Amino acid sequence: MKIKGFSGVKKEVATLIAVSVFSLILSGCITFTFETKINSDGSGRRIQDIALESSFARMLESAAKRSGKPSLKEELKKNLPKEGKLRIYTKKGKVHYEVSFYFKDIDELNRINKKLSAVRDISTNVKLTKKDSIFLALYDFQEKIPPLEATELEQLEMIGACSVVYKLNMPGKIIKANTNEIEGETAIWDINPFKGKEIRAKSRYIRWWAISFLLFLLVLISAGGILLRKRD
Repeated sequence: MKIKGFSGVKKEVATLIAVSVFSLILSGCITFTFETKINSDGSGRRIQDIALESSFARMLESAAKRSGKPSLKEELKKNLPKEGKLRIYTKKGKVHYEVSFYFKDIDELNRINKKLSAVRDISTNVKLTKKDSIFLALYDFQEKIPPLEATELEQLEMIGACSVVYKLNMPGKIIKANTNEIEGETAIWDINPFKGKEIRAKSRYIRWWAISFLLFLLVLISAGGILLRKRD
């Protein structure tokens, strides 16, 4: 089974598949979560989280020790981007391996994603376009989440145990997206891991400070005109 584009997973996912019998017992045992926040200048933050059932996480650690291969924690640390952070914690019976990092623009995000990618020559192809004016900016975001490549049998074994959630926060209000889960600046996608998804969203960012400044200037000009007429 080949893994494309699921960051930081690498050899450990192969181990997960090799013991997929346990997946039938541990429903929902693997959850991938992507959280992307885009700032008005095109910079942002990415959080990528792998959540495993506690018993499954312990099994992986034991398998790594017996085989002498790096654990999931060690693999994530090795591929961690500069100034990125790895946080491991347990919540509601799941062990979370959370990688977070900041990026200055979309090009840097693509470079980091390529480094983190399970297949080194596969990029997630993130794109962001911006149409700018004095009072507002329109953003168009897209990112391809590649599917897990698996046989039909492997898909049947894993479909109930593996899930992918993508959360996107954009500047201003999201006005269009290929998901129905939209709340203001945030959109959420539930993705079939074996089909992948192209994330698409558009937002409108209104510069209220510029509008307020213009109104203030108009008030000053009007007030000045009134004073001049009174003097005349």
